[in-house]
Amino acid sequence: MSVCKLTISVVLLAHIAHGVRVDANTTSTEECSCWKGLKPGLGIPLVGSLSCVAPLSCKEKCSAQMQEPCVFRALCTLSEGDGEHHCDCSMCKGPTQKHIEYQEHCKADSCPTNQACYWNGCKFSEDGGSVCQSGEGLQCECEYPRAWNSAGVCVDCKKVAYNHTNDEFECED
Repeated sequence: MSVCKLTISVVLLAHIAHGVRVDANTTSTEECSCWKGLKPGLGIPLVGSLSCVAPLSCKEKCSAQMQEPCVFRALCTLSEGDGEHHCDCSMCKGPTQKHIEYQEHCKADSCPTNQACYWNGCKFSEDGGSVCQSGEGLQCECEYPRAWNSAGVCVDCKKVAYNHTNDEFECED
């Protein structure tokens, strides 16, 4: 292997592993960088990357969010919201720390029958999907298509109406 090829290989490996910003004087809020598309990932070289592998720049954040350490699956992905790159832990294996906390606090008997359990505003499904809203601690909610009956119990109703005053669904008698 020639010295030139070896030098290029070493430089590319450093770029792949590191993920630091090219311009240190930038006042950007980006957590990571795809080096203008020069790191392996999805994008257009010299124009920009939508997503790239970022094992060093995102491993700490992703490992903190996940139950298992996440290094080589940690990504750097362009956000549509602010147009900047942020760490993306969606390819990491296993459940998140929030999912584990949910499972610890939302047991089968944590809420009354037919009510959904939320922990710190989040509810997780068995497949790992989640729904989050504002809230802290344990909350039990009667979710549509179920509604509150006249006795104040969350039940399956034949006909449901939304009560704007109470901001909840109720069974129509």
